[in-house]
Formats: sequence, C-alpha cells, structure tokens
Amino acid sequence: MHEQLLRQEAARETRALIERLTAATAQQRVSRPLVCLVRPNTPPDGAPEHARLTRMNARVADALAGFGLHAPVSLTHVGGFWWVAHVDAAHLHCDLEFGGAYCTRVVCTLELSSRFRDGYTEVIDGPFASEAEARAALSAQ
Repeated sequence: MHEQLLRQEAARETRALIERLTAATAQQRVSRPLVCLVRPNTPPDGAPEHARLTRMNARVADALAGFGLHAPVSLTHVGGFWWVAHVDAAHLHCDLEFGGAYCTRVVCTLELSSRFRDGYTEVIDGPFASEAEARAALSAQ
C-alpha cells in the first residue's frame, strides 16, 4: 500500500513538472518569437512558421554564405555579432509612428531579435565581430 502511494505521488510530481516546463516553453515562444534573416526574394514559406522575417541585403547574405549559412538564417545561429541596420525610427523616438521613418544603427544580434524585431528592420552590413568594426563600416558608408 505504501509503495502505491509513493508511485501516485511521484506521478503527480512528474505531471506538475511537465506542466511547468511546457508552460515555460510555450510562454518563451510567445514572448520571444524566432527571428530569421531573409533575402528580399526569399519565399515566405521558406522560413519557419511564426518566425519574424528581417530583410538582409546581398552583401550580408554573401557574408553569411561564407559561414555556410543560407537564407533564412535564424538569429540564434549568429549570436554575438554586430550589424549595421536600418530600423524603424519609432523604436527610438516615442513620438513617431511605425512606418514613418527609419534610422541607420549599429546593433547587436540580441537587439535585432528583441528590441527591433517589430516594425521595419533591414540588415545592410555585417556580421562584425565587434561593435567597433560595425561602427567603422557605418562611417565608411
């Protein structure tokens, strides 16, 4: 009898743990959708379902191809890099509406996948190993 009670308690604990883990994973998917870099001619069905698509120009696509990465490229595969990107100015100025203007910024991969994932974003140069390299590329443009 004692063994059966232990098994039931273990089964309850296991179900509770699975529910907590599943809820956390589902919440993470909702709060942080996958962001993929795509070329302008990438078909929409070429990216994972529910992914946010961020455009990249040919220079960035060629640089990523040198690493063996071809569009769509998930930002999870290029963490820690720096980029030069056009981002919607509404991300930076609270008085602006989305779609009204854009700014050219040096951003890290984390910012691309979180802060600048909504609205207009296009990666125009990169990836760079450091912020200083990205800033030098921006000033050379």
